[in-house]
Amino acid sequence: MNTPSTRARGAIPAVVTSDWFGGIDLSPRERDAVERAPAFLDVINGETAVGVSRIQLKLRIGYNHACALLEIAEKAKLIGPADNHGKHVVLPNK
Repeated sequence: MNTPSTRARGAIPAVVTSDWFGGIDLSPRERDAVERAPAFLDVINGETAVGVSRIQLKLRIGYNHACALLEIAEKAKLIGPADNHGKHVVLPNK
């Protein structure tokens, strides 16, 4: 797994847990996806919009896993909802 780095909008914690995502309830599928959160945050760092295919290519994961990461990020208000092209706008950190 990639080592955590610093996002342009804030620091990534050494250990990413559901608490880091604002204490939102995560499904078992989403809990498994959280393990890849630091690498996911590295992918969206500096991007204006991200889609499922970009996450799949950069992290070398399947479609369902990429979708789970995007769902978690959307719940945590890191990205906005998908537009009509499937892209999620990366939101600025509060």
